[in-house]
Amino acid sequence: MLRTLEQNNLFITPLAPARRWYRYHRLFADLLRQRLEASDSLDEAWLHRTASAWFAGQGYLPEAIQHSLAAKDWEQAADLIASHSTSMLRHAELPTLIGWLQYLPDEVICKRTMLCRDYGWALTLTGQINAGRTYLQRAEHSAQGNDSLLGEVLVGQAYNLRAGGDNQAAIDVGRRAQSLLPTEDALSRGLLGLALGMAHLHLGQLHEAEQAFQDTNHAAQLSDNPYARLTALAYLGGIQADFGRLRQAEAICKQVIQMGGQSPPAAAAYIELGGLLREWNELERAREHLQTGLQLARITGNTAIQFDGYVNLVLIQQAAGEYDAVQETLRSIDELKTNADIPRHALTSLAALQLMIALAQGDLKAAETWAAQISLSDEAPIIDYYPRLKLAHLQYAQGDNIAAARGFAGIAALVSEAGYEGALVEVRALQALAAPTLAEALGFLEDALRRGEPEGYMRSFLDLGEPLRLLLERMKSEGSEWKNYILRLLAAFDGTPAPIPRQPLIEPLSERELEVLRLLAQGYSNQEIARKLVVTVGTVKTHVHNTLGKLGVSSRAQAVVRARELKSI
Repeated sequence: MLRTLEQNNLFITPLAPARRWYRYHRLFADLLRQRLEASDSLDEAWLHRTASAWFAGQGYLPEAIQHSLAAKDWEQAADLIASHSTSMLRHAELPTLIGWLQYLPDEVICKRTMLCRDYGWALTLTGQINAGRTYLQRAEHSAQGNDSLLGEVLVGQAYNLRAGGDNQAAIDVGRRAQSLLPTEDALSRGLLGLALGMAHLHLGQLHEAEQAFQDTNHAAQLSDNPYARLTALAYLGGIQADFGRLRQAEAICKQVIQMGGQSPPAAAAYIELGGLLREWNELERAREHLQTGLQLARITGNTAIQFDGYVNLVLIQQAAGEYDAVQETLRSIDELKTNADIPRHALTSLAALQLMIALAQGDLKAAETWAAQISLSDEAPIIDYYPRLKLAHLQYAQGDNIAAARGFAGIAALVSEAGYEGALVEVRALQALAAPTLAEALGFLEDALRRGEPEGYMRSFLDLGEPLRLLLERMKSEGSEWKNYILRLLAAFDGTPAPIPRQPLIEPLSERELEVLRLLAQGYSNQEIARKLVVTVGTVKTHVHNTLGKLGVSSRAQAVVRARELKSI
């Protein structure tokens, strides 16, 4: 009977090539729903509960939860979600988890300590810091008397405090969690290492941060937590870049991308690698990596990674002379600020970025306006070294070379003591510009070249514009052991890559391919797309393959980015 119905395209649609599972045809399903709504004899809530029980028994968790929520059976829905919430966190399925939990009453969530904890984690990881903190505090209250569970909750609190910019408090809470967690709890200890690593990193304590992320990498391997491991490795790559070891940073980021592919946890590595490529003046490759990283970060809703991606994208657009695009990306950052809790130090760095853009465009008045909005930290001056550098740069642009030189010297001492060897390349170049004599200027520039040449620094010189180019020309004429490096830099000054215009598609996407692409952009898997469009997974894979070919890309994330550039979706 099923085979006959299928062959005659009546009522049902097969869900797999084996023809073992079927759904009702969309039109027939609509008819049945209309009959249900018109009926007074059927209890719709009972039907939803029955459907939920059946789906749960068959292992179809999302459908089971949706039917429990539709029935307003909050207890059953909470139990189903709680059975998978920790796993969903580990695999970065945050929007789905939050979407379910938003339907549940607070009292139902909070009487389940682990579910309350996981909700706090999910909100924190998507930039909803204050809301996440509320649930983590409730979980802490209900976990009293259970040391191991309390330790797990405190790990989430440490992460939340760090995300909110209260780094020292995060370290203090993290140490308390360490005293409570069982030694064998590698999962929690790995997550705690992430929180501690980022807290140390944002206090400018590079060596402590490096050790914490290495500990996380080890613990994550023991606990089979790919999200924590990939995140730790991506941050380790960033730390190597801070140390001035750009090639090591590149190798680590590529390792993360190879391991994580197009999974959301690889977002930070794509963005870090994009920043490295930007420094090497490979602007188009950098742009591609940043766009992929931003797309992956949007899937998880990780606002911190998105923020870093947008900042790097602004720097690329500015370097390429795409001034309208710069303003558009800055608007995206403003939208991000509206919808997420952005820490103070990030907002300070953003004001410094705006100052830098104004200086590059010769708008001294706008630069002074942005300078007035910079609020420096007394807690750890090193975390604000970039805003401090731009404020001194403004003094140089205003013609106050004495104050600028003094500011640059203080920043050089600050970053050198903290181990930020990479920052010293730009600082030394700026010291060369503000130096009182030509001999001192060439001395500072020589040191910048010595530091920059082995790792291939480019934009740290190029972004300083014509004054730095003239100084390089003078050094070339007087002879230097860095002659080849100087020639490369001067060639880049003369031929900074222009933006490559995007061409329209030779073969347009079909309506079905566009439909699949829109679902990809919303983060749906092949299986979910197949269920939504009532086709087989094999058919979806074919559509995806054809779409990638037409767009000239090699991954789903890149396809979405490319389609948005072409305004196809």
